[in-house]
Amino acid sequence: MSRVKEIADISKEIIKKLEEAITQTVNARLFYEKYKSLLDEAKRIHEQKYIRLWDEIYKHEAATSQEQAQKGQGKGQDFEKWFYEELVKVFDGQDRITDVSKGQTGMGKRADFLQEVLTETEPKKVAGRIVYETKNTEK
Repeated sequence: MSRVKEIADISKEIIKKLEEAITQTVNARLFYEKYKSLLDEAKRIHEQKYIRLWDEIYKHEAATSQEQAQKGQGKGQDFEKWFYEELVKVFDGQDRITDVSKGQTGMGKRADFLQEVLTETEPKKVAGRIVYETKNTEK
């Protein structure tokens, strides 16, 4: 009789361990789904902001192309200033936007702005970097 009880106890322990493993698997899946949807939402928001930014750039260029063509060298500087202001406005406090166009004498200008994409959770960490260089493409 003791052997039957021992087998029954082992069976109960195995069933308990299987139930725990199933619960952990389900919890891990729920955790994954929760954070995957948050990541997808953050990506969607950033994509919408980029679309809005490029729409604004297009509108600005179309509205001012004739006026700026007469300004010559100042055109690029005006556009850079406007572009920086739009970046700051669109990503208002969510990302770190830095003007890196100055202080590069003797090295050649490499870029105009650096956007450090920050995580939404505290403490904020840099998730990626985007480098922008504006160009005057009109001849």
